[in-house]
Amino acid sequence: MYIKQAEEVLPLLNTRQAAVLDVGLDETREVRFIGGSFRIPLVELLIRHNELPTDQIVAVYCPENIHAPYAVTILNMLGYEAYLLEDRIEA
Repeated sequence: MYIKQAEEVLPLLNTRQAAVLDVGLDETREVRFIGGSFRIPLVELLIRHNELPTDQIVAVYCPENIHAPYAVTILNMLGYEAYLLEDRIEA
C-alpha cells in the first residue's frame, strides 16, 4: 500500500502537484472534511474517477479510514499515482 504523511502532501498541494480525495460516506462529509478536497464516494469511484486530475498524485482519505485503502488500490490499478493519506483527516 502506498502511504504518504500529511507533511509530505502539504507542499505538493500548495504547488498543485497533488489532489486530495475523500471517499467516505455522505454523512461524514457533512461533519468533517478537508477543504478543497474532491468528493467521490468509493461506490462511485469506478464511474467517476475521470473527474480526478491525472497529472497530480492523489492523496486519498476517509474519515472512518475504512474505504480509503480500497480506493487507493482501485486508482493505482487505473493508472493513477494514488496514496493513502496517513492519519486521515486528523493530519
